[in-house]
Amino acid sequence: MPDRYECTARIVESVMAEELPVPGSDDLVLAGFQQPPLTTIRLDLTPPAQVADAVHELIETGTTPPVPAVEAALVHRGTS
Repeated sequence: MPDRYECTARIVESVMAEELPVPGSDDLVLAGFQQPPLTTIRLDLTPPAQVADAVHELIETGTTPPVPAVEAALVHRGTS
């Protein structure tokens, strides 16, 4: 007879497998070609040149202009 930890693990495993989609976080082009196509998260990052300018300004003057926050967008595909 399984103990309570084994039963809990089985319940969590079945819930995770059937009811909880887990999107990828890199939005690779290949994710759309998988079967089923994988839902991913696209991160719209601040361009490196803008970050470098902000760091340079911070070093030179002690202040920096605002740098845009990282924006995340869910890319729905066949698994969402």
